[in-house]
Amino acid sequence: MTLLTGLLLCWPGLKVGAAQAAEMASPADIVVAFQTDYLRWNNQTMAAKADHTPADNIAMAEKTYREMLKKYTLPDFVGEPVAYSSEPMHDPAKEKIVSVKTQGGAAVVVTKFPQQYYTPTYEYRLVYQQHRWYLTAVDLVDDDGKYPSL
Repeated sequence: MTLLTGLLLCWPGLKVGAAQAAEMASPADIVVAFQTDYLRWNNQTMAAKADHTPADNIAMAEKTYREMLKKYTLPDFVGEPVAYSSEPMHDPAKEKIVSVKTQGGAAVVVTKFPQQYYTPTYEYRLVYQQHRWYLTAVDLVDDDGKYPSL
C-alpha cells in the first residue's frame, strides 16, 4: 500500500473505502499486495497439509488460491494449476521490484527473488480496467524462456 493510499484510508472525516483505495493503487502496489497474500496463502496451505489427505490438500489449496486470486484478476481469469511449497515462489520481504513499465492500459512489473542458489526473475503483467489494475499473468523468466505461474 502506498503512503497516499494508507493516508486516504485512515484520514479523519474522509470516507474512502478499500475498493476506492484499490482504484488508486499502482501496478507496483498490486504486485506487493499479491506477494503478501500469496505468501500468507502458501504458508497456511503448508501448515494445513498435515491435517488432510493429499487429495484434500490439493482441493483445499486450489479453492483457497482461486479465492485469493479474485482480488487481483478479472472475473473471467483462468490461471495455471496451483503450486505451493516449503519455499514459496513469492515473498515481499525478499522479492524486490527492479522495474515498472506502463504504457496506456498495460503494465509490466519485473522482480528478482534472490535465493541461495538461484535468483528467479518474475514478470507480472497487468491491465487497467474498471478504474484499477488487474494481474493478467505472472511468468517466471530465465535463460530458457518464460513459464506461466499465475
